[in-house]
This record gives sequence, C-alpha cells and structure tokens, in this order.
Amino acid sequence: MAQYLSQRIEGPIWLEPTDISFLRARISDVETQVEKLQSQISELTHQKDAKLVEIASLENVLSPIRRVPPEIISEIFELACLPEEGKSMYEHSIAQYTSILCAVCVAWRKVAHATPRLWSELCLSLKGRKPVIPELGWVKEWIHRSQGLPLDLYLNFDTRSGISPAISSQFMENILGFSHKIRLLNLEGHISFFIPLFSLPRSSLPQLEEVYLEISSFSSSNDDMYADLTYHEVPSQIETFLGAPKLRCVELIEEDTTPILKKFALPAEQFTSLKITSTIVKPSYFDPDAYTDILRRCKDLVHLRVDLGLDFEPDFVLFSHYLSISLPSLRSLDISALMISGNDVNLLHCLTTPHLEELTLRYNVQDLDALLVDVTSFQHRSSALLSSLTLVGFWPFRETNENLTQTFTALFSLFPAVRSLRMHECAFNMDELLQALTFTKGHPVLLPKLTNFELRAQDDMEEFPSELTPMILSRSLHDETEGVDGLLRLQKVISELPDLVVDFGFLDPI
Repeated sequence: MAQYLSQRIEGPIWLEPTDISFLRARISDVETQVEKLQSQISELTHQKDAKLVEIASLENVLSPIRRVPPEIISEIFELACLPEEGKSMYEHSIAQYTSILCAVCVAWRKVAHATPRLWSELCLSLKGRKPVIPELGWVKEWIHRSQGLPLDLYLNFDTRSGISPAISSQFMENILGFSHKIRLLNLEGHISFFIPLFSLPRSSLPQLEEVYLEISSFSSSNDDMYADLTYHEVPSQIETFLGAPKLRCVELIEEDTTPILKKFALPAEQFTSLKITSTIVKPSYFDPDAYTDILRRCKDLVHLRVDLGLDFEPDFVLFSHYLSISLPSLRSLDISALMISGNDVNLLHCLTTPHLEELTLRYNVQDLDALLVDVTSFQHRSSALLSSLTLVGFWPFRETNENLTQTFTALFSLFPAVRSLRMHECAFNMDELLQALTFTKGHPVLLPKLTNFELRAQDDMEEFPSELTPMILSRSLHDETEGVDGLLRLQKVISELPDLVVDFGFLDPI
C-alpha cells in the first residue's frame, strides 16, 4: 500500500480488503478536514468583508468631499446641472442631471434638495414623443424646492406627441398654481395646450420678465380635437401679459398667417428687448400694421431683431416709405433686408434710431442698390455713432464683384466710428473689398477706428481670401500706422473656414 501512495501508478493495482477499508477511511478523514477548512475560509471571508466595509466607512469619513461645506457643494451642483449660457433648455436635461445627483447618497440628496436654484428651472418637452400621462406630484415638489426663487418655465408640447389637450390643461393648471413665481415663460406648441395660461387674469404673473412664444393655431385634418379647442376656448384677445409689470424681454416666432402680435395684448411701452422671426412662406394675409403698431409703442426698446426669413415671399408691399417709427433708446438692431419682385419689405427705411451702437444686416435677396439707399437714408435720419457692424448671408445675385465692392465701400463710409466689423456666411470673392480696407499711406482710410475684424465663411469657401493677410498687416504693424491721424490699429482678427478656425489674437505687441 505504501508504494501506491508514494509513487506514480503506471499499471494495474491489486488491493486487499484491508487496503480498501484503509483508503476509504483516509478519504473520509480528508473530506472532514476539507469541510473544516471550508468553514474557516467562509468565516475568514466574512471577516474580510466586514473589514472592507470598515475601511470603506473610514475612507468615507476621510474623503475630502465630506469636509466641503454644503454651500460649496451647492455651487458645484449648480455648475453640473444648469445649462451653459446659450444652450437650449430642451437640449439640456436638467431633470436627468438632478436625478443622478440625488441618487448618489443621502447627503448629496439633502444638499441638492436644499439648493433652490437647481429647482428654479422647470423644463418639459414632449416634442415628437408619445408620453405616459404625467404624474403631477413631482412637479409640485420640484417647484416647492425652489423656495422663494422665481421660476423659469420651459414647455414644448407637440400635437404629434399624442398628449390630449385635456391632459395638458390639467398639467398646466397645476403649474399655474405657482403663476406668481414665474419669471421666464418659454412656450412651444399648439395654442390649445396653453389655454389655462392664456385664460389667466391680468394680475397673475407679477414676476414675469421674459417671454418666448412659438405657438400655432392652425390644425391639420388629423388634429380635429385641437381645432375645436382653438376656436371655442382660446380668448380672441389674450390679455394675460398686460398685468406683468416686470415684463421687459419678448421673443416671438411667427408660424401662422395671423401674427402672434394680433392675438396678444402686450405692454410694449415697458419692453427693452423685442425679437420677431417669421417662418411663414407666402403669407397672403400678413398684416404689417401688427409690427408698426407695437414698434411705435416701444419707446424704451434697447434691443430689436426683426427677421422675415429667406422663404418669406409676400405678394404685396409690406412697409410703406411713408411710415415713420422713432426708437430713441435703441442700442442694438438686427434686421433682415428683403425685396421680392420689386416689392420692398425692408423695415429699415421706416426707422430712426439716434443712439444705435450695433447694427446687424441680414441679406435676404434684396437688391443691394436698394439696400444701400435704405441704409443711407436711415443713417441720415439717425446720425448714429455705430461701433459694431455685422453683415450676414450676403451673396451675389446680379451684382459683379466690382459692384459689390463699391456698394460695401459706400456702406462702410456711412459709419466711420465702427470698431468691430463681422462678416458671416458671405459667399462672394472678398479680395477687392479687403483691398479697399487695406491701409495705404496717402489715401483715405475706410473704417479708421476698426480694431476687431471677424470673417466666418460659407461652407463652400475653400480657402482664405488672398488679400486677408495684407489687410491685417497693413492695419496692425506699428511702423505703418504710427502717426496717422484718426487711425486705430487692428488688434484682434478671427477668420473661420469650414474645418478651420484661426484666431490671430491680440496683434498689438505693446
């Protein structure tokens, strides 16, 4: 037996009955030892796990985040959850970010719940989705956590989402229980969704400062339930915003032939910022009086944008040359220029803005000679000391490069105080214009105060204009510009082509 246990077995084995009994006893004994060891291993494993938990607990106490004051954690949470400036709330899921933070641990959840600013913005978008009927409890809890802070409310409802007006009305009514807290109101969707809001009395929005409306009242053949509500329950003249004493900023996206401005009574006398964008094609019933009436009342307006859009194709003259609108407080104007079939629809020739500082012209196929006439007349009336000029979307329609250069040269000469010139999405050969901007000793200087120049090209532009570098150098080199009366040195240039951005930075070496 000893030889079988100590050597390698290479042949048949002949065992006596006593040998078999011995081996079976030995196996039973070893199995018992294995069970004891397994029991010890299990106990040691439990002890190890307990020690690991203890280590984790101790490390948790030692963690630097535990020694950070709640005020600092609140600031971090705000940076993590709130959207960056300029980013759409509908693209930034603040509800998702706050939910993740609250699920980390009890301590973080308590800090998050005690950070009112996290809950001062409520965004609900049902665009293109088929939602479950919304539970209203979380909305009330969300708003209650904002405590005394004003509420920024973003609602994007869509008929394609499958939500019924009855459900949306119930949802709106619960939110409007907090109407006295609303500071910003951003509404997108069919007008029937917002009937409870538009039925509020005038005094219901005392904190309202900003309004963004992109609402429609038309209905397709599949939207009968919305059409019925639209014509039977929406007030013919909505006066909800008239009792908002703090309302200063309004942006309207026109989607119907009947302007939003005709649906709402607005306190235009207190506006400081107004943006109107039209997405209507061939507006047979478009009413220019809606624009002129409100602008004549906006005496305190500081920022104005009116963009009729490239697809806007009226069959009649919109803004008469006999109109006159004075905006004495206006500092920034962003306006589209458009002429279709000889019909001038440019609002610019109606305006007088003596304190204008920033002008943006968006080119929508207007004849450039007519545009120059309008701008010239506008400047003669206003005598504005413009400091910033932006040209967007200019491209040759009938004009040659030479005519374009002459037009822009004449346009720039109207505003000699301009310090910042931006040209965005301009699809023409700019070399001649850049030559005109190039400083040459002994010749008159175009835009002598220019210190910042920005060129953002169309996607189809393949290379920098060849005259860009000579223009930059002529207006930035110290020995070239020194001693020239009234000429300021170019300090910053940004030039952007598809897939390539060059920031020349501050060119002044001093």
